[in-house]
Amino acid sequence: MKSKLTKGLGIFAVMFICLSFVLPKLVEHPLMKVIQEGLSNWDDLEAQAGNDGFDSATGLDVGVRYKYAILRGLVSIEKLGEIVGEPVYLEGPHEGEINYNSEDEFGHYNPAFLSQVKEILENADRNAAFHAVAQQVYDSKLKGMARSFYRGHEYVKEESADLDSYTYADRFTVFYNYSDLEVVEGYDFYEAFVIPGFWLRRQKDGTADAFFDLLNIMLNSYDAEFLEGEPTTEHLLHKIGQGMIGWRGLTYAKKQNLSFDEDGTTVEVGLRYQYAVLKNILSIKTLERLTGEKVFKKGPHGETLDYDADEFGHYNVVFLEKMKGFLYRSMDSKIFNKLAQPFYDGQLKQMMRDYYNAYQFIQKEEDIIETYGTTYNRSAANAFAYAATKDGFGWFNSNTAVGFWGRRTADGTAGYFLQIVKTVMDKYDPGARD
Repeated sequence: MKSKLTKGLGIFAVMFICLSFVLPKLVEHPLMKVIQEGLSNWDDLEAQAGNDGFDSATGLDVGVRYKYAILRGLVSIEKLGEIVGEPVYLEGPHEGEINYNSEDEFGHYNPAFLSQVKEILENADRNAAFHAVAQQVYDSKLKGMARSFYRGHEYVKEESADLDSYTYADRFTVFYNYSDLEVVEGYDFYEAFVIPGFWLRRQKDGTADAFFDLLNIMLNSYDAEFLEGEPTTEHLLHKIGQGMIGWRGLTYAKKQNLSFDEDGTTVEVGLRYQYAVLKNILSIKTLERLTGEKVFKKGPHGETLDYDADEFGHYNVVFLEKMKGFLYRSMDSKIFNKLAQPFYDGQLKQMMRDYYNAYQFIQKEEDIIETYGTTYNRSAANAFAYAATKDGFGWFNSNTAVGFWGRRTADGTAGYFLQIVKTVMDKYDPGARD
């Protein structure tokens, strides 16, 4: 894929549909005729575009460029600026038409233009008949892309990304990671590929918030179910997919600043390390927002983990039940499993086996809570860990697993976690429990 794919791209198709959702009562508004023509004749315009509309970088009839090619006969960037009353761009390589061959610069959007568009959008939903036409076009042509732009905004925001901080190779990797993630959602890889770059450029030209406002106006009007769907399985799946796909880059970043004060560990193995790597994506706060339940019902942990506390967190069984249900539904997805299997093999297999064996080990104790459940029993944990290493298991995970199961016995959630461990192993590590 050519580098110019990540340069000079706008979301004109989304912009046009946003404008199409305007329902002005003033019929003399010059945008009205263009809107009606575009909505009513989309299929004909697409047929007329033919191969000329294909994205020159991919040769495919998908993506923002392709959608803009369908519409530009009606509403080029120059005409759009004339209708709205403000130029679309303040600076950049685009003069009258988009310059797709610019390698070193991109278009900086005009905040005044976006402000005018927002004012128009805020007058939407005044004409039920017009809304029905617009809804049909949104559902059939734009829903997937609009949702992907929304998720892309959240993805780039959570990456704390800055255009200048990335080399081109870094950006290329980020875009591929996001595209792979969107495939899990059933969305098109190539359309998704441009989205992180769009938001990075909007951060650079200072219009990210303005565009996100426009996107939210459109989603609230024509896809409220998507926004109201938080918390939903879809959003949680997206977060987990983001962590699996981006694991290599996330671990590289975390290794640069791993600290006991912030992460509770300086060892690059174990549950604490894995949470340290993923917490910017799957923090306690995020998990609670997406499940609608508190992770812990008792203990020292709030939105962050308290690694210095003398007491431990007691998990909320309702949260665990929701996570179990999510896990079972996810494992029915072939696409999810394509991500999960290699992630399990590379990152989880040894730990899951260690934890499963540690559970079997502590069942031999008459009083598990007394021996393992309140404080760290170094001698007991070490005894199991040293024995486990003789069978080829990792010492650190085996050692810490003993205490984990003791605490889960004490808070009454050992059975929930065991069921999750067994389900995951049987799916991605068949025969390991035999």
